Amino acid sequence: MFMVPALVFFIGYQVYPTIRVLWISFTDYQYLTNEPPNWVGFNNYLAAMKDPLMWVSLWRAALFTLLFLPGCIILPLILAILIDRVRNPVVATVYRVVLLIPAVIPSTLVFVLWKWMYNFQSGPINHFLVNTTGWFSLQDAPQWLGGTALTLPAIAVMEVWWGLGYHTIFFLAGLAAIPKDLPEAARIDGANEWSLFWH
Repeated sequence: MFMVPALVFFIGYQVYPTIRVLWISFTDYQYLTNEPPNWVGFNNYLAAMKDPLMWVSLWRAALFTLLFLPGCIILPLILAILIDRVRNPVVATVYRVVLLIPAVIPSTLVFVLWKWMYNFQSGPINHFLVNTTGWFSLQDAPQWLGGTALTLPAIAVMEVWWGLGYHTIFFLAGLAAIPKDLPEAARIDGANEWSLFWH
């Protein structure tokens, strides 16, 4: 009985929409008309396979995944290991809180913040690159947004920053489940840091 509310929400907001979208994909459903949809089978899928825009979209999604995924796994794992090695509980707590700050910022504020940071004329990143370091001039400063080659990496960096603390906490929870005497015993037996991490 306690699971009924959760099951109702799961079926209503997960199962039904998934089945509905799957059904729509096999019809000529029109969103802006009242005409009933007709069954067209795999015609929509065949049309999508012939559309060059779909292949460009899939390539961009794959590229974004390649840019985003290491920052969601490797970087948080390294940070979690470093924080787990901190012996002072107060300092370790401060690190955890600082890391979680981006995760609790509302998405709208995150987007506004990074849009300002990537701003071509007044953003702090270009200000640093143009005025502080002198690596670029105002004419050839990087255009981070707006469909350039830097747009996808710039968005990936924003996403990694936003989820860094969230993913690090997951790894910290996993590391906390490992008994502390295990690494100590391994060090006594002569294991190096890489062996401790890997095994």
